[in-house]
Amino acid sequence: MVNLPVLDAYVTALIKHLNGRGTRALNRLLQIKRTYPAQPFLAALEQALKYGLFDLTRLESMVLRHVAGDFFALGESSHDNLPNEPDDKDDEQTKNDSDPDPA
Repeated sequence: MVNLPVLDAYVTALIKHLNGRGTRALNRLLQIKRTYPAQPFLAALEQALKYGLFDLTRLESMVLRHVAGDFFALGESSHDNLPNEPDDKDDEQTKNDSDPDPA
């Protein structure tokens, strides 16, 4: 089994935050861990632990933000890779070329 100190520290802090009554929260944390890739999950855990965040819905949102950043080009630079949009002149020329008999 892999030793994950961030996860251990978060679980300990979560149990302490919930005064020892964290069964439901621990199950939810386990579900999040099993659902998402390890790196985004651990990165979100580090941030949550740093700021004392124990709302697991918000933790999952943070994981999703990390996942989205890994799988999708977000932000200004994502538009750099898109093909140029055709000019209006190109559209009119294409329309005129496609008409067989403009009479």
